[in-house]
Amino acid sequence: MSSALEVADQPVMSAALVESVIAWLQQAALKPAVGSVDHAERIDRITQLERSKAVSAAVQAHETAAFARCQAAGVSVSRYQQEHLRRSIAGQVALARREHPRS
Repeated sequence: MSSALEVADQPVMSAALVESVIAWLQQAALKPAVGSVDHAERIDRITQLERSKAVSAAVQAHETAAFARCQAAGVSVSRYQQEHLRRSIAGQVALARREHPRS
């Protein structure tokens, strides 16, 4: 299966692409529906939006794990420093998610 978002069977994802999808969804949500939209179409939209939330959460979890691995790669530190590194990574991820970093 191929799409415009794939190059050589590898998905292309960038922050800019994600931002443009979000902007498109925001604009689409603000536009009034032209003509009447039947109930089945609305249910289908809700279903697909729910799928997009699930996919988003899965991609976010993958990116979070990859970030943590990247940050910890090749770092040889003491037990105390490991805890500091773990909190640093968790804090950066929390800020990216717009959550309060826990200590």
